[in-house]
Amino acid sequence: TLKGHTGVVMSVAFSADGKWLASASLDQTVKVWDATSGAVSLTLKGHTGYVWSVAFSLDGKRLATAGSDDTVKVWDATSGAESLTLKGHTAGVTSVAFSPDPDGTLLASVSLDQTVKVWDATSGAVSLTLKGHTAGVMSVAFSPDGKRLASASYDQTVKVWDGTSNAESLTLKGHTAGVTSVAFSPDGKRLASASSDPNVFEVHKKVWDGTSNAESLMLKGHTDSVNRVAFSLDGKRLASASDDKMVKVWDATSGAELLTLKGHNAGVMSVAFSPEGKRLATASDDQTVKVWDAVSGAESLTLKGHTRGVVSVAFSPHGKRLASASDDLTVKVWDAMSGAELLTLKGHTGAVVSVAFSPDGKRLASASDDQTVKVWDATSGAESLMLKGHTAGVTSVAFSPDGKRLASASIDQTVKVWDATSGAESLTLKGHTAGVMSVAFSPDGKRLVSASSDKTVKVWDARPWTSELRAEREALSLIHWLRDQAKPQSEWLDAIATDQTLTEPVRQRALQFARDWK
Repeated sequence: TLKGHTGVVMSVAFSADGKWLASASLDQTVKVWDATSGAVSLTLKGHTGYVWSVAFSLDGKRLATAGSDDTVKVWDATSGAESLTLKGHTAGVTSVAFSPDPDGTLLASVSLDQTVKVWDATSGAVSLTLKGHTAGVMSVAFSPDGKRLASASYDQTVKVWDGTSNAESLTLKGHTAGVTSVAFSPDGKRLASASSDPNVFEVHKKVWDGTSNAESLMLKGHTDSVNRVAFSLDGKRLASASDDKMVKVWDATSGAELLTLKGHNAGVMSVAFSPEGKRLATASDDQTVKVWDAVSGAESLTLKGHTRGVVSVAFSPHGKRLASASDDLTVKVWDAMSGAELLTLKGHTGAVVSVAFSPDGKRLASASDDQTVKVWDATSGAESLMLKGHTAGVTSVAFSPDGKRLASASIDQTVKVWDATSGAESLTLKGHTAGVMSVAFSPDGKRLVSASSDKTVKVWDARPWTSELRAEREALSLIHWLRDQAKPQSEWLDAIATDQTLTEPVRQRALQFARDWK
């Protein structure tokens, strides 16, 4: 245990040979330690604010530090002499990294001013200023070959940049809170990013491919567009439906192709696993629904009755019934064991493109090109609700896990959340720049995910906007501000307790967050 700092230590770094350890602290100093004996070799003083980051050059001869005083400093790692002070950022500098060449010719820094800067590490001249983040940037790393830079930001993204130009090559999205750290793998092919999710107060890590947006697997085998994918309930298998007239089943961990199901004579538009995972249902432009053995791949049923292409299919929660939605403006309900047609639901005036059972199986929701969502009694077929509000065709519908809400996605670029009993619209989520094609609730019902033709997936807070939620959001914003200011956590409680601008609900939530924050 190395003791000597009088403030919180924010960053540590080993020299490349492992003989020295440098530490940066809120006490405004950097210390260099003998990594074997633990003796303090140097104490570097010069920053007039907190020191947030420290890094050695590859040859171990220099140290770079980043401070809340808006500067980067370069030091002689042997004598401790300050050789450069780099000025240009307009807010605190949060992270610094040398290029990986032996001489460490470049230095990268990131700041709360939302920029990445690249400096000549000898002269101190700015060679690049990279702009694109929309919130403070918290971490920076060079790729092992020095050709790329990665930056992590509170805007919930990681960006990858060409290290020799101003070009942004990738924006990696997926975190639901500010991203605080980023690192390349030794071979430069992957990136790891860390984020503190304010909703659950734990660290989430995502591993990204360093040259694409892929997060894990690319499954190849279809020869035409893939229209729909579905996981089995245990998450071990993935099924895909394609315009190549086939359905494929994959191992969701390894990506191995397990089955190829052939039998449809037109594109397959939808696929769903039964709740127990032993059957698959598929819907096709050939006007049929098929049921397959999900283990052997054998076709067990072909359901005929629709007069135009079938676009969507869903099993009831108990697996005894199937619902199908069609371009023929109808929804049909089938006995999933015998194939008998039980109900035909009529009422939509446009193609029906999505169908979903409520969690208890008592209701069906359908989404249509006629800009409406309808809710039906799944036993009698009676229409119980018609939800109007979208201004273009509705493409997808989903019940929340508790069955109390419905989410719908539309070509009008919005997602709407509705009360599934009264039909009242509770939320309209805007942000996509093209039609939204699919929507789904998280298992706990607190979040929604939407997929759009704008080539993005968005994750939304699905909870109704209440006074309690407003207080929570304001409290979290305060906690983030305190952390951005690098205030010691021990000071948070006093700052919150004495802030006269806070309402009491916000104060109480903020105090709770401050006590629990890790």
